[in-house]
Amino acid sequence: MEFPYVVANAFTRSGATDPSTTGNPAAVVVLTDNLVYADAESDYQKVASELGYSETAFVRKIDHDRDDGLVDYSIRWFTPTCEIGLCGHASMASAAAILEREAQSCRGVHFVYAKGELEVTTSEGGGMYEMSMTKSAPEPVNEEVWTIAKVREAFGDASTTPLGATFSASKNSIGDTFLLVDARLSTEETFEAIRAAYMSNDSLKSLRPIEEIGGRGVCVVLTTPAGEPNQYFCRWFGPLVGIDEDPVTGSACAGVAPLLSRTITTTSTDGWFHGIQSSARSGEISCRVDDNRVRVRGACSIVSRGVVNLPKSLAR
Repeated sequence: MEFPYVVANAFTRSGATDPSTTGNPAAVVVLTDNLVYADAESDYQKVASELGYSETAFVRKIDHDRDDGLVDYSIRWFTPTCEIGLCGHASMASAAAILEREAQSCRGVHFVYAKGELEVTTSEGGGMYEMSMTKSAPEPVNEEVWTIAKVREAFGDASTTPLGATFSASKNSIGDTFLLVDARLSTEETFEAIRAAYMSNDSLKSLRPIEEIGGRGVCVVLTTPAGEPNQYFCRWFGPLVGIDEDPVTGSACAGVAPLLSRTITTTSTDGWFHGIQSSARSGEISCRVDDNRVRVRGACSIVSRGVVNLPKSLAR
């Protein structure tokens, strides 16, 4: 059975010559009511593998009366190799696809997934979206020295700590390990050297140490000295879930935001941490903590459409 899908780029960079070449593209398949949603993991996986994006989302409308301007949808996310429990950029892409279908009848989408729920609403400015998800604060790992050494090994980094920088490792409940490189006290020259060592496209030397750490993925977070336009840079690697490096990772903010909030005492004047994910595509992503929730903001736009041949079991 042929079924349409859309591709949307989430967390694109506003200053880029061509924003469509930045951000993280995700495919979104909107399932209609006559399609079976449950017990179709292998079929969803085949579609996600065929499309080949870092994540493909499958969403289906839930009939439920609301008075807050949101519509209810269930959502599942698949990488080319497996299903994952949470994906931020594909949720934003899904909201863009759904809101296009819903026209002006709603202001956002309430998503229900296996282990929780999240909301994506339109934010001020065309193509801007804001996502609210459950906070997953990182906690120190038992083998912190080993974990730090493994991540640094992946970057071919020497063991000597650069002047003005400290390293710490932590892990949150969704399975992300975080290496925080706190460079707020670095000189400009030292900061640029640290940034080149961890955030340049050719700085990663091997994914093997990342695989040894295990879990969903590893997020490297670099804080910046005062006066920088962004409070942080980051990268996310998930070879064990089929994503060597993710272009931009909204779900990682569930841990990045609380990590930054307890590290950086002052943020920008609007209360948000503004950052750049330094992948080959790169993207702008802002986040903040609100009680037990994390809010994530970025630009998102539909860039292409296609048709995928879904297996017959999806149309029972």
